[in-house]
Amino acid sequence: MLELVTPVPLMAMWMACVFLIGLAVGSGLNVFIFRIPNRCSVLWPSSHCFHCFQKIRWHDNIPILGYWLLRGKCRKCKAPFSASYFGVEIGTGVLFLAAFYVLVVMNWMRFPMIQSIRPLFLLGAIPVEIWLWFLVIAILIAFSIIVFQISRMQRPIPASIGVTACVMVAGFTLAYPWPWPNAETDVLVNLNRQSQGLNDVMPGLQLAPWKPAYRYEQRTLLTSNPTVPIVTLPKLGIPDGIITLLLGGGFMIVGIRILGLLRIDRIVEFDTGMRLILIAWGGLFGWQAATLLLLLVSLVPIAAGKRVALLPWVVLIAWPWVGRLFRMIGLV
Repeated sequence: MLELVTPVPLMAMWMACVFLIGLAVGSGLNVFIFRIPNRCSVLWPSSHCFHCFQKIRWHDNIPILGYWLLRGKCRKCKAPFSASYFGVEIGTGVLFLAAFYVLVVMNWMRFPMIQSIRPLFLLGAIPVEIWLWFLVIAILIAFSIIVFQISRMQRPIPASIGVTACVMVAGFTLAYPWPWPNAETDVLVNLNRQSQGLNDVMPGLQLAPWKPAYRYEQRTLLTSNPTVPIVTLPKLGIPDGIITLLLGGGFMIVGIRILGLLRIDRIVEFDTGMRLILIAWGGLFGWQAATLLLLLVSLVPIAAGKRVALLPWVVLIAWPWVGRLFRMIGLV
């Protein structure tokens, strides 16, 4: 049963940092959103007013604060800036914070690594693997915002955005395979079996492609605490990541191709960039969640860009319940 968590000072500090980083990332996303569809460089020229072409000063570019100090207008010509700039900045900060609280602090996916050190974790001792995982989540939030905003402008999603998403997801999946949809109870029931030795494959977990083997490590998570046993993922390493990537990404490629040949309208209307974004999600999720995602993007009656930007997060949030169906039939 998931429960709300009251952050202690160190965890609250992490949350504040995540929010501020989200604001800064949102400021950068505005550059991508307004320049890439127009085939403009994101590096040159620097931020400027589109009416008088006056360069925007560095302190006017401070997220949120700069917009409010200028009252949403150019300092020189007083031409109004789009409210989208402000919305993307504050929206990115809020989404980063919400994702960190729900997925990390509340441990929405019930990750064994977090569960095995729950008391220390709530004190702010966050393992580096969880930070790396949240980094990928933050990157995917950024891609979703870009897709959502560009689709609102009724512009196609550039293939370069989709290719970048695929490359980033592939790198992460190979380095640190997706730590779900395994049931956390399969791991936690064995935490009292330390006498079997560290780094043993944990009993009850099969070495199937979608059931990676777990292992123990001893770590010092806070300087005032001795080493503690922590569950890490996975024992198979890169081979497991390759399997996840091939099964999930490959399933999405084949599924999109087949549904396209069948002339399913909601698949045909996806441009190349959107299809690549979906393939990236499939490579991250694995084939089980990719199945649900492909079904949703084929059926939900909303705009194509909104489906690609929003529905993967529906799958992510719903998986603790939907995944039980796969477990019932032995596929997880």
